[in-house]
Amino acid sequence: MKNFKVLEKALEVIKSVPLCDSCLGRFFASLGRGVENDVRGRALKLLILMEAHSRYLHGEKEWVEVMKALARSGMVEACEVLKQLGIEVPPAEPCYVCGDLMRSVDSITEWVISKIREWSGEFSTFVVGVVVPGDIIEREDSLRSLYGLEFSESIKSELNRRIGKAIKEAFDKEVDFTKPDITVVVDLVNKVVNIEPRPITILGRYLKLTRGISLNPWICTRCRGRGCPECNFQGKKLPTSVEEEIRNLLTGKVLCQDIVMHAAGREDVDARCIGTGRPVIIEFKKPIERKVVIGRFRSQHVILSLERAVDRKYVQELKLGSEKARKVYRLLLLLSNDVREEDLEKLRENFRNVIITQYTPSRVLHRRGDRLREKLLYEVRARKVAPRVIEVLVECQGGLYVKELATGDSGRTKPSFSEVLNVEITCLELDVLHVEERAR
Repeated sequence: MKNFKVLEKALEVIKSVPLCDSCLGRFFASLGRGVENDVRGRALKLLILMEAHSRYLHGEKEWVEVMKALARSGMVEACEVLKQLGIEVPPAEPCYVCGDLMRSVDSITEWVISKIREWSGEFSTFVVGVVVPGDIIEREDSLRSLYGLEFSESIKSELNRRIGKAIKEAFDKEVDFTKPDITVVVDLVNKVVNIEPRPITILGRYLKLTRGISLNPWICTRCRGRGCPECNFQGKKLPTSVEEEIRNLLTGKVLCQDIVMHAAGREDVDARCIGTGRPVIIEFKKPIERKVVIGRFRSQHVILSLERAVDRKYVQELKLGSEKARKVYRLLLLLSNDVREEDLEKLRENFRNVIITQYTPSRVLHRRGDRLREKLLYEVRARKVAPRVIEVLVECQGGLYVKELATGDSGRTKPSFSEVLNVEITCLELDVLHVEERAR
């Protein structure tokens, strides 16, 4: 800041290139408070004009060039002084930095406000983001660097502030830089206004009551969803899915562009998810209404309980956390031999706080890479329900393939129930009873 003199700096800049009031004032934006840049720039021009006029009248004729520079920047008062002195007035030139964009801020603001009214959605808070042509940014940066203008503000910052202030006054809404209901993107490159509502994300749990439905729509691989004889012209292999059921339950509850489900893991198609259910986040994308839907919703196949609103970033945390979350499963298993009481005791003793090593199960190798994983099994409880049938409750770490824990998958899972009991095992039923809600 050594020897930084405001008028001298302003004079240097205005002599070199024509600048509108806003662009000149913006180079000194952090000096003084409560003044907009166009007012600040106009004040600087008036002071420079008065100084130049005075010097000229006292015989320093070279100051006429300063008055001409001000006239070229579109300053009416400078033109009037030159006319009074009988000096030819040079034509006004566009602002070197913004190309006179800043002279149109009021009309830009009216355009943005009209687009928000057309959208007609609900919001209490907002933030503005302006996309400015790159050449404007480059010219502004070059002048700032060339003249050491350390008190300046960027044109993007000024536009964001001025348009934001106008929106606040027009709609009586507040600016929120952290979690705005809408982001108003003013693209001055492509001349469009995009209104981006923050999604509404609600945490809950779902129960899957029916076996034979997938988590997400299972698109037919032969026709890729177009419909063919193999899928009975439905475009999918299964009649419905948890996602479709939830979408149908919630359609119309909140006016929005789309409804997306983010589950903490998934169960097999032939498994139910009962008990306390599986954590899920429902995302209402681009909502027109800012309504938080809480409650219990039921279809033939699914029960959904929505509990509380959460931040969008919790989606990723929940998904990552599910890899280590505690889970409880119920398995109904058919053994190749009759079940003895000592068999049940073996399961209880051998599968308490033990590490299970698993290669990717054979049944999913066609779609997943073959890798070794280690998962912690906390506890097994088993009871006999028929001569060769047992019911087993397994509490384990997320990511453990429990069917293969029972069958052994030809030695790809160790230890397994089949290996410890030295019998062949078939899984008759699998139910998910509990999934811990655990963020990363």
